[in-house]
Amino acid sequence: MNGDGWMTEIFLGLQNYFELFSLFQ
Repeated sequence: MNGDGWMTEIFLGLQNYFELFSLFQ
């Protein structure tokens, strides 16, 4: 189950990144 942890972290990180990116458009 620990193997999926990094995927979740990256997914949430990308989500935050795209949210910030859309704010500046």
